[in-house]
Amino acid sequence: MIILQGTETYPNLASGTTSTGAPLFAFFVSPSAPCGASLPFTLTVNYTGNGAHPVVLSFAVQVGRAGGAPQRFSYAGPAVAIPDADPAGVDIPLPVSFTGGVSSLVFSLDGTACNTDLGSTTVGVDHSWVGDLTFQLTSPTGRRATLIDAAGGTGNSGGNFCQTVLTDSAPDSIQDVTIDQAPFTGAFSPLQALSTFAGDTAGGTWVLHVTDSAFLDTGSVRAFSIALGGFTCGP
Repeated sequence: MIILQGTETYPNLASGTTSTGAPLFAFFVSPSAPCGASLPFTLTVNYTGNGAHPVVLSFAVQVGRAGGAPQRFSYAGPAVAIPDADPAGVDIPLPVSFTGGVSSLVFSLDGTACNTDLGSTTVGVDHSWVGDLTFQLTSPTGRRATLIDAAGGTGNSGGNFCQTVLTDSAPDSIQDVTIDQAPFTGAFSPLQALSTFAGDTAGGTWVLHVTDSAFLDTGSVRAFSIALGGFTCGP
């Protein structure tokens, strides 16, 4: 990347006003830059009265535009037991082969047949008290989002998650579910936005971390997936 125009002088502006006719910054990106790459920028602002304390802002610009059908990557390993009342929890790796950056992400606790049966083998997560559980997703670069933390409250004794889709566009939060909605099938928004991963590098190993905060009720993670949207470049 080459900065073509990186310094600009702006006219005096009254407090609370903007200028639409101000000069523009400009930069050049090589055609060989990976589509979807996140380009980091730092903007330093000096103004009358700020003395030796400039305002420093960091932001990123994506190469390309969001596009193309999302690619789904599903966990294909055996059921993983969730350690009971253990703050260390368990890490479940999900290898992902994906070129470029992330424009969107949808996370799902899958399953082939949904029910609230104790120890069910056909749901995404079987657990007899989902209010005990916390789910956290980490990208290959270390970005992290807590997806679920005691869904419906610690008193939610509802059983299992099955075909539970977490997407930022859903109007209802997974945190607000009630016991009678078990096994919580449908689309919900996560505790922390999945847009956290926008512009991140997707290729590599993602990790789902699950913890159980209380004794007695137990269960396992059986099926989950992430659907990744990418970027397109060119005309």
